[in-house]
Amino acid sequence: MKTSHNLLPDGERNFQANDLEELALMRLVALGDTQAFEILYRAYMPRLQRYLSTQGYTAPVIEDVCQDVMLILWQQAAQFRADARVSSWVFRIAQRQAWKRSTQEGHLVTEIDATNVGGDEPEGVLHDKAQNAAVARAVAALPPTLRLTITLKYYHHYSHRQIAQHMGCSEDTVT
Repeated sequence: MKTSHNLLPDGERNFQANDLEELALMRLVALGDTQAFEILYRAYMPRLQRYLSTQGYTAPVIEDVCQDVMLILWQQAAQFRADARVSSWVFRIAQRQAWKRSTQEGHLVTEIDATNVGGDEPEGVLHDKAQNAAVARAVAALPPTLRLTITLKYYHHYSHRQIAQHMGCSEDTVT
């Protein structure tokens, strides 16, 4: 059964139009069009920042990864295959760049939630801080992949499925 474009819900029509617009912009960027690049830059920077912040990356890593992603977009626009959405390509680059940076440098937020085990007394607060620092040092000493897994599970409360998706592996590998 053939479906007319006009029968699609408004959100789907806009979604398809946005995809076509982004594809056209990518083709212009591939030709060196700085205005097209600026449009994509303005559209994607806030989205990338939000995405990376929800993944638990620190502010300096988010800034660096976003700049890396946009540089890759500029340099490799001609290599973009139109069989994928531009947004899928951009976010996959972001995920890969963030993963590389976090496994190399260990830059995920690693503060333990305050559990108030030691109470409100100064000695208890100092005990909690010392214990949290010891745990953070131990996690930082782990191999990068294990460090990321532990950080996502216990600091950011990711499920095994979310960790597997984030790391690009099977859920069985995480469990």
